[in-house]
Amino acid sequence: MPNPSTDPPTSPQTTLPAASLGLTQTTAIGVGAIVGGGIFVLAGGMVAQAGPSALIALLLNGLLALITAMSFAEMATAFPENGGEYAFARRALSVRSAFAVGWVVYFAYAVAAALYALGFGSYLLLAADSVLGTSMSLSGTLLTTAALGTALLVAFALLRFGPVGGVAANIGKVAVFGFLIAAGLAALLGSPRQAVSPLTPFFQGGTTGILAAMGLSFIILQGFGNIAAVAGNVRDPVRNLPRAMFFSLAIALAIYGPLLFLLVTVGVPPGEDPTTLAAHDPEGYFALAVQNWLGDFGWWLVIIAALLAMVSALQANLIAASGVGRAMALDRTLPRQIATLHPKWNTPAPALIVALALAGGVILVLPDTSTAGAAASLIFLFCFALVHAMAWLVRRRLPPDANTFRTPLFPLVPALGVAGCAGVALHQALLVPTAGWMTLVWLGFGLFFYFGFLSARAEALDHAAAAHDPALMRSRGDSRTILVPIASPDSAAALTGLASTLVPSDAGRVIALQVIVAPRDASPDSLQKALDKAHPALDRAIQQIHRDGHEAEFIVRMGETPWPVIRRTAERQHVHSVLLGLPRDPDRLQSAPLNALLADLHCDVALLCAPEDFQLESVQRVLIPIGGSTAHDVLRARVLGALRRRGTVHFTFLRILHPDVPAERDRIALERLERLLQDEVRGEGHCVITRHHDPTAAILDSAADHDLVLLGATRSDRGGRVLSPLLLRLATRAPCATLILSRPQA
Repeated sequence: MPNPSTDPPTSPQTTLPAASLGLTQTTAIGVGAIVGGGIFVLAGGMVAQAGPSALIALLLNGLLALITAMSFAEMATAFPENGGEYAFARRALSVRSAFAVGWVVYFAYAVAAALYALGFGSYLLLAADSVLGTSMSLSGTLLTTAALGTALLVAFALLRFGPVGGVAANIGKVAVFGFLIAAGLAALLGSPRQAVSPLTPFFQGGTTGILAAMGLSFIILQGFGNIAAVAGNVRDPVRNLPRAMFFSLAIALAIYGPLLFLLVTVGVPPGEDPTTLAAHDPEGYFALAVQNWLGDFGWWLVIIAALLAMVSALQANLIAASGVGRAMALDRTLPRQIATLHPKWNTPAPALIVALALAGGVILVLPDTSTAGAAASLIFLFCFALVHAMAWLVRRRLPPDANTFRTPLFPLVPALGVAGCAGVALHQALLVPTAGWMTLVWLGFGLFFYFGFLSARAEALDHAAAAHDPALMRSRGDSRTILVPIASPDSAAALTGLASTLVPSDAGRVIALQVIVAPRDASPDSLQKALDKAHPALDRAIQQIHRDGHEAEFIVRMGETPWPVIRRTAERQHVHSVLLGLPRDPDRLQSAPLNALLADLHCDVALLCAPEDFQLESVQRVLIPIGGSTAHDVLRARVLGALRRRGTVHFTFLRILHPDVPAERDRIALERLERLLQDEVRGEGHCVITRHHDPTAAILDSAADHDLVLLGATRSDRGGRVLSPLLLRLATRAPCATLILSRPQA
């Protein structure tokens, strides 16, 4: 079975080989996602809200979609990887923000799936009414049942067989729409003037009606985001991604514009009002309008085409939802079980089942296609406003010569995008309160779920990824500062070399601090001696940082003891972490003032206890003993990510159990270690479970085969020692270097 922890994040097209899509194939993905079921179920609602000015609503939505596609193109070419909005948020913001965006997008696709399931049910009941001469389409229970059954069958087909349709479905949809437009134009040109419904009064619904129609129907154009979701599979993304988005939008508008025009003109019987006609039966309006110029054949053509298009759109949205869900689970922003693939069919079964459950819940809550369309459009508009904001942030953070698509008229275009998307979404939330409160409830539940159950693992994994890939830190605007007090020439090079690894030159600052220990009333001679004594350590630090290519800062301060100076410097420089050296000679350890310093520092602290000849470049095997505490998981993950970036390193995760612990605990402990191994070092190592009465002795024995041992020290908000005698014994007696990690109490 594929390993859920090592498989790359997925997108709706998880089976595509890397860089396999050219411009034509990428445009086809956009056309397939945009042109289809949405217009069949929402055209009637648009006309009911705005009358003939639904054409203006479509035009404005097209303009808003074009502006949004520019920001999508800029983000997708800056980060050409699969995942769409979730991947953008993870690269440009933080893991917490990425969770929020992914959580909302996951829900948006589920709501869209519910829309198309309800649309399928509506057209199925319309067909049944025609055949049986009944009025089943008026029954909400039958509509809900048909929608739920359709969603279940499509999900099972996806689970068992994967996506179907593809190019043939695209060609079929475009051909049907082309035929309807051609026949409608012929009817328009050949009909007497009095037989064509006039476009007056044009602004029948006023400005409110246009805004309502925009909010209801924006979802019919949002499929260009599916192109961004497969950016990692596109050849020459800087050239092909923007073009594919713009071409697919142009094709969709070239179809939808004439079609909507025909629906409100030759599609309306003489003497009838399109607004009244659409309000009476919004779901069936499209078919009834086409029947006006193509007769019963046209009516049945629309019914059949709509049913097929609904299945295709339902399938696409369930795939998109499961892709987002699995990508989140791989990042541990959703439970890891959601990332697993079916052992036989190799499909994302858990993510798909969750998406199906969400869609089913929406079907039960929302009464009709218009409300479902309003909810889906609202959520996507909210997400797209965030994409505009992220595009603005990324433009500021990337270098001016970055090879990406550049949105014209920057920052006016993303500013208009934020205002437009957020404005229409807010209006829609007020107009359709059900959509607004449902979105807020979902987001609130997600935040509770994340901070209650997911944040620890998700943020540890994210810190490991950021430390391994400094570009991720740069794109987020995350610059870290580490303070390194230098006291001994023997440890100066090791400390500054480790600091340069933990904070790369292009992702933060290294501040080397030299404290000249001398009394305030020191004589000039004694002060000169203190300075001369400090020079060798500073010289070695400067040489090491120069070799690492780091532009470090050096601070020299004076004090009667070093500890208050270190604390004050850390506070004034607002550092994220402090790296200290520990002497290997127990007699030189000043544990009391060191513990007092650690208790006063409100940042991460790492303490290196290493032999004089220790060099980070020689570290090939790292031992990580794992206990019950998770207080320093994030810091450990960041250090491990930095060590992975340094080169090929083998990591050993060790768990020590007492001999009296029941045997079944071995399996539980091993499963936890294996999860940590996959999450924090991508499986580059192995796990060991050992039993011993004395954990310290067991760690010392295992350390003999390693170059570095990572240890954790708990810092309590109630004070007390951070460096216990046992921990100091481990650090000073280990046959290799040790690095003690400690985080402040949250």
